[in-house]
Amino acid sequence: MRFTCVTLLYCLPLLALAQQAAPQENTYFNIPPALQAAGVKWVNDICKDHRGLTWLATNNGIFRFDGTNVLYARTRIDDSATLPSNTVTSVTEDHEGNIWVGTAQGGAIINPNTLACSRIKDSTGYTPAVKFKFLVDADGNIWGETDAGLYKYNRQKKYLQLVFSSGIQGYYGSAAVISAAEWNKDELVLATLADVVFFDKHSFSFHRIFVDPQRSRTDLSKIYVDGDG
Repeated sequence: MRFTCVTLLYCLPLLALAQQAAPQENTYFNIPPALQAAGVKWVNDICKDHRGLTWLATNNGIFRFDGTNVLYARTRIDDSATLPSNTVTSVTEDHEGNIWVGTAQGGAIINPNTLACSRIKDSTGYTPAVKFKFLVDADGNIWGETDAGLYKYNRQKKYLQLVFSSGIQGYYGSAAVISAAEWNKDELVLATLADVVFFDKHSFSFHRIFVDPQRSRTDLSKIYVDGDG
């Protein structure tokens, strides 16, 4: 089954060329009146947590919707208890019910009740100023997909650890993690701008498969592992 999945990934450049040739279409849906009144327009990601609350990541902050009422959080200059950026790229929930928000300038954990933000720092004590998208694996580990590589959240020390940033000379964006998914209980599969990386979650070792070795950039945008692996 794994061989079949990798074979499909090799077809992605052809699919990308076909998509580039076709007109690009956006997905439209009816926004509830309460969200319209709150100013929700462009939604980058949606998460419905175990409480039944819907979180909307937008280009103007993050919105929490309970079906009737809307609460809103955004960044404020010189206030580290707010979002790192109003451009919110992703939102997900961890196993403890915390809300993890990725923005164009770093990540944050949001208290689902008060919407208080805690910006996530790295080992140097600073919030990495790169675009984040978070993945919660089956064991509850938190992984951060960024243009700088792959981060893992250290729960004991409460900081982000850069665990993959290995680029290949001549291959643009080969260290940038564009998308990530669980391959099995021990590995993640990562999509970079140049290849597919199978990454060991415990040892942080990895091996790579080029989608097209003749091209220095393939622009993978999403990787997905189905229920059969």
